[in-house]
Amino acid sequence: MNAPRILVADDTQTIVAYLKELLTKNGFDVITSYDGEEALEKVKQENPDIAILDLKMPKLDGLETLKKIRHFDASLPVIILTGFASLSEAVEAVKWGISDCLSKPINEKKLLESINKALTFKFKKTVIPYENYNIEFLPKIMGESPAMKNIYELIKKVSAHNITVLIRGESGTGKEIIARAIHYNSDRFNKPLVSVDCSALPESLVESELFGYEKGAFTGADKQKIGKFELANGGTIFLDEIGNLPLTTQVKLLRVLQEREIVRLGGNNPIKVDVRVITATNTNLEEGLKKATFREDLYHRLSEFTIFLPSLKERKEDIPFLMELFLKEFNQEFNKKVMGFTPRVKELLCKYSWPGNVRELRNVVKSSILVAEDFIEFKHLPLNIQVAVDERKQARPGDKLREIIKKTTEEIERKMILQALKETNWNQLKASKLLGINPKTLYRKLKEYNISRETLC
Repeated sequence: MNAPRILVADDTQTIVAYLKELLTKNGFDVITSYDGEEALEKVKQENPDIAILDLKMPKLDGLETLKKIRHFDASLPVIILTGFASLSEAVEAVKWGISDCLSKPINEKKLLESINKALTFKFKKTVIPYENYNIEFLPKIMGESPAMKNIYELIKKVSAHNITVLIRGESGTGKEIIARAIHYNSDRFNKPLVSVDCSALPESLVESELFGYEKGAFTGADKQKIGKFELANGGTIFLDEIGNLPLTTQVKLLRVLQEREIVRLGGNNPIKVDVRVITATNTNLEEGLKKATFREDLYHRLSEFTIFLPSLKERKEDIPFLMELFLKEFNQEFNKKVMGFTPRVKELLCKYSWPGNVRELRNVVKSSILVAEDFIEFKHLPLNIQVAVDERKQARPGDKLREIIKKTTEEIERKMILQALKETNWNQLKASKLLGINPKTLYRKLKEYNISRETLC
């Protein structure tokens, strides 16, 4: 799970530097700007989860920046920073929909509370509250099949002991949810949980992300950075896709597990850390041992306790429950009232093999709800699902499969694009994000299908 991204915009460099350090230490991804015009461009290009704007800035002040943001993003949480002389403008800012207005000098506690409150509201439809990771609640978000009940028992047992855990399972089975459940059912539940996707980090950045670096450690290191292990001190670090970790970093991770200390890049002083390590992989680590791409000593250190998470095809009795769970989730997110699935769709989805597991099922329900009205019918399913499960259509005499696929693809794509544009009030940037495609791809599709507000009026 990526850290929330915060844009900080202020014309005073010392304030920007101070806020960036404060927010980075608290686990946020920070981008900065020094005037309103630059801030506006970064909102468009970087898609932050929240913006902190100084009311007094050159080129474009905070209030004008806020107004322009609202023209293309009505939901971005914005916190205004102001001096006492600007309170009248702050009142005007409230009318344009801000999350909070804070006076300078900045109170760190109030700022962090305001940020967390704004982010909680922004993500409330998609983030599972930590209380919901309680063992008794897990069946309500993952299912009640015998295979999963066995997993819940393992979580209960391992949570009580401070040992490393290796979670194994196919992609999309919910390994991060299991890691979070272990953390929140342990004695560390009120301490940080820091997640790192090892597969998403370039090899050159892995060590600086995990262990941090000192000022001057390398070209561009103009100030000290705290690594993920220090951020997780007292709590838990979850290293997803551990099989992708470079061998050089594996050596340093082994030392952390043995010595309970880290050394920042460019530094000499060991720093003690109290961190529980949970890892996950969808690869065969034993093959890595044979090929010498994964250290055997590290493997044994990480797998003091191993949980094998079943694939969705191994617990098909959970599919109907998960379908209804995702139906409720996306009805709420898209403000729709789709009542359910037709009997045919229910049967087909329960028989499908789900190579992408729970993640694939969730995405299928999400995309289907976008184009459905009362019930999700066969025609609303993504094309790959239709082709995989509708053998009758593929075997029909006289039909040309390529033509069927092309026609169906275009029909579904057009409906999904129109629905996404409707949901975002024709904001192409937000619509492309909702559809999971590049804005340039969306622009090309609009041209291809001759879609515009004018042609639909």
